[in-house]
Amino acid sequence: MQKFVICFLLRGGKVCLSRHKRGPFVGKMAGYGGKIEDESPEACAIREIREECGVHMRVEDLRQKALIHVFYENGRRVELYVFVTRQWTGRPVESNEHGEPHWPYINALPFSAMKTADDRWVKRALSGKRFDADLYLNENGTIYTDIVFRDPSFLPREALCTICSRTKRADEDPLPARERYLGSHIRAVEEIARARGRQWFLVSGIFGLIAPDEQILSYDHRLAANKIRGLASKIRSQLRRFGIEELHLYSKSKPDWMPYRAAILQATQPLGVKLHIHELADDD
Repeated sequence: MQKFVICFLLRGGKVCLSRHKRGPFVGKMAGYGGKIEDESPEACAIREIREECGVHMRVEDLRQKALIHVFYENGRRVELYVFVTRQWTGRPVESNEHGEPHWPYINALPFSAMKTADDRWVKRALSGKRFDADLYLNENGTIYTDIVFRDPSFLPREALCTICSRTKRADEDPLPARERYLGSHIRAVEEIARARGRQWFLVSGIFGLIAPDEQILSYDHRLAANKIRGLASKIRSQLRRFGIEELHLYSKSKPDWMPYRAAILQATQPLGVKLHIHELADDD
């Protein structure tokens, strides 16, 4: 069974497409990608993007949106890993393999210029849905039975977080964040994360996302409204670095917590990170 990747560069509500210059899909518009060699799907996507349009990406910039199992009528099978990204370095350009980049709107994709089956799944992937799919094709690439969508078999890079506590241990030496902050909600979220097998963070107005074992000194800080944008920028960089695609915020509807919630919302939206807000009981 052969394995391939395809990666789409997203900018605002647009996607970068270009025409194949060679191979069985010559003249057809598509994202960038190719056959997985002795490498991971992510490494393949990064290599193909660099070779085909000249831009550079990191693994943490990629978001897997689909795994499509293609079944050909003659018995051949292909796995297609579908990635999107909103973060890269450089400008997409024409190459020996792909033509001039075009930026159509996602809600107005040029399906008449794309491969026959693309109208069945591409917009679904670019619109943020995650899925597995079974696609049945003839050798000429036309569909001979309808596509079947299923829940994704791959997991998003998911994390939990909660707001730090104003009450802290006053030890002068550095302490792990989980020990520095004193709050029952922190213990509760740690238990949830342990039960779900997920990484978790504390949200600090100074440090942004803090791993529970990160050593920090004692400090006193309250996030002011005019500092929300700066904190959001810091958290956005951290989300990108950690490769987080879904974030679960455990929070309370308390005035002191609202600036932190606003910063997290501002951080996640531009990245397309799916944010879930869970209300905690206001018991302390």
